Amino acid sequence: MLFRPGTDFGGGSIQLLDRHTARPVIEKVYDRVREGSIAWPDRAERSWNSRLADEPRSRGGATSLRYAVHRDPGGDATGYALYRINDASDAAGNDTSAVQVVELAAATGC
Repeated sequence: MLFRPGTDFGGGSIQLLDRHTARPVIEKVYDRVREGSIAWPDRAERSWNSRLADEPRSRGGATSLRYAVHRDPGGDATGYALYRINDASDAAGNDTSAVQVVELAAATGC
């Protein structure tokens, strides 16, 4: 994954993980955010399974689900993004690709 030059990661870093490695990390971040927020429901195993389901027929032509985790300088996970990329171009050949953010959570302020 490439980021725009000068992107501020808040002194931390972004790590792309596979689904099985990402899940326990993002569950912990989600719970941390949920405990300090209003209207973030608790998620049971079944809810996580549904949120992370990645059936090809449900992608709308986009990529499989991607898992990006932000880690602070000490290595602790402080945020995550679940997203897909929809590669496309218009009739003139112009890139019209888009990132589809499925879920975003941050345990710290910007």
